[in-house]
Amino acid sequence: MCFFIFSSSITSAYSIEQNNKVLIVYDYKENFNGDLSFIDYLTEIIKHFKFNVSTIDINEYKSIDLNEYSHILAVLNYDSDLKHEFIQNIKSYYGKIFWIGRNIEQVISNNPNYNFKINKNIYDLKEINIKGYDNEIFYMDSKENITSIYSNKLNIQSSFFDGKEYIPFIVTEGKFWYESVIPKNKIMIYETINELMKFLEINYDKENSIIINISDVTKNTDSNNLLELAKVLEEEQVPYIISVNTSNITESLRGVLKYAQSKGTSISLRNNNEDIKGEVVDCLNSNIYPLCIINDSFYLNGKIKNNFSTIFQSESETDIFRLPYIIKYAEDKHIFIPNNSRNINAESKYWQKDIEKDLSELNIIKGFNYTINIASELNKDELKKVVTYAKNRNYKFIDIKKYDNWVNWDDISIKSKNGKLEVSYDENIIVNNNKDLSYIQKINRALIVIVGMFTLIFLIVFLYFKNINKRKFLR
Repeated sequence: MCFFIFSSSITSAYSIEQNNKVLIVYDYKENFNGDLSFIDYLTEIIKHFKFNVSTIDINEYKSIDLNEYSHILAVLNYDSDLKHEFIQNIKSYYGKIFWIGRNIEQVISNNPNYNFKINKNIYDLKEINIKGYDNEIFYMDSKENITSIYSNKLNIQSSFFDGKEYIPFIVTEGKFWYESVIPKNKIMIYETINELMKFLEINYDKENSIIINISDVTKNTDSNNLLELAKVLEEEQVPYIISVNTSNITESLRGVLKYAQSKGTSISLRNNNEDIKGEVVDCLNSNIYPLCIINDSFYLNGKIKNNFSTIFQSESETDIFRLPYIIKYAEDKHIFIPNNSRNINAESKYWQKDIEKDLSELNIIKGFNYTINIASELNKDELKKVVTYAKNRNYKFIDIKKYDNWVNWDDISIKSKNGKLEVSYDENIIVNNNKDLSYIQKINRALIVIVGMFTLIFLIVFLYFKNINKRKFLR
């Protein structure tokens, strides 16, 4: 019995290690649009599916046993001679390979495992076509130097069209995946993730979901209109987020935020200055409890990383590396919430067409999360149309309070789990901690001190002259 239990535990541990280890070999880590490289993006996506990910620069590669890894991705951007050790190791590797970009010919030539023909050419790409989406044509405009491989056994998963012929984009054969070009736009990114899930053998049956975010609440926001939007979402029983810079709003807006929060709304802090804790203290002073922060960078700076578990990506229409999922297994167990749509505001006459375009692209991926950003000045009737549009398509609405969110300093703790909010803090920080007071609070304190001083001086002068007059009267 002891031998059986011991041997079973060893087998189990070996199996987990083999099935969950992924190695990414790369030759570049430059950032494209935004501050996130494709390598970092891939790493976070793979972590999302609970795989252990290691990365190595091929220029620093030394002979290692690649068979320790169940899956290997090679992402190569430059035409260069690969290290002999790597070529030999990859040829003797028995696991699954996903090759993206250049230098594939160095691995498949004189390799008994593959019998491919190779063609190199420069193409003006006009479209991308994806297997299973025959009715969807995704347009593009890009000039690419492509190395194509061909064989009778290859399955073409997606291809480009240059106006004359189809050029393979992603092809597969057995345990081998090949992507001829490193992604340069959203469609290519989404198709890469689509094939990556097949490569990793992920059975992802999550529902497609919507995150509603009322964005950019500032001192100029109409509190009455914001209240109407809040009541619409309350009536529709739709969870949502309000993104706000609390140190820059009016008291009436604070009242609306407290009302919305009491009805289940999540507050996201949009930080625009260095005093992040001061803004959180300012929230506490108004009984507002933020659960996440909008960050302009995917990389976490020290303050945000240590004090916020949940990061809401800032709105962007240029960065191709918009997350398609809520990433729950990112570095240090932080949660990244995607912000992958355009804003819907009072001038957005064709918002439905824009959303349909976004969703048709995201639909390439299973179980995506999509954020709809609603401007705070939007008419309530338009908001109803947005909600009805999403409901009619059976999208699930996400309530971020159901995740394990935390905002934490030594003397402040804001947590949510399973929809319940827990708040604790030292009440003295609101009254006594001048360092952490917001800018407006500091001004108010200064005014109180000045008025108090003038009152005291007036009282002293009054008593002084009263005493003089009293002595004159007694004479």
